[in-house]
Amino acid sequence: MTVKLAAFALIPFLFCATSPAQDAPSGAFANQVPVNASLKKELNSKAVKVGEEFTAATEKPVTINNTTLPKGTLLLGHVVDVTRHTKETPNASITIVFDHAQVKKANPIPISASVYKISFSEGQLLGQHADADVGMRGSANETNAASAVRGFTDQQGRTVDATESTAGAPVHVVSMIPGVALSAVASDTKSAILTSQKHDVELGSGTEMVIGVQVK
Repeated sequence: MTVKLAAFALIPFLFCATSPAQDAPSGAFANQVPVNASLKKELNSKAVKVGEEFTAATEKPVTINNTTLPKGTLLLGHVVDVTRHTKETPNASITIVFDHAQVKKANPIPISASVYKISFSEGQLLGQHADADVGMRGSANETNAASAVRGFTDQQGRTVDATESTAGAPVHVVSMIPGVALSAVASDTKSAILTSQKHDVELGSGTEMVIGVQVK
């Protein structure tokens, strides 16, 4: 049975959407360089606390503003705000910021960053049950709020649908985590807002990210 993974992207007040064809971030995101990274620690709105630290490790070397970040550089972040799912507050959220990069045997490098994309790692996908259907946790209106949908097939032949942000704003944002909406934020105090309808926000260890990074 085909597994369908669906997610959606929100458009925050600082803009977060472009057409998939856009070559590079612009506007408030113009000086950021997209970096592939993987989350090293689970983020779950049920358990995390404001101020809690986490990291994402870069997957390839990248040079930003004449500063080279080798593969395995840690992007250091912390939780800015969290709302847990309860009967009284059914919609959960986590606001995060990445503010430093840590290269081995070097001082932390101040950065500003925005999260452009979240998706399952290959290992997480392979760990999904092949006979389970996974759908949107939000309402039909939320599902239909994004206009562009693309699909691909993973190594087990399962269809994965990603709902992407609509065209018109300066950065392309995608969430491929079921039921978790992603808003990219270009700010020194916020990198992303993750929200979920009627469930806690859950990003497992190993979650793949595309993070726009600017070295200060």
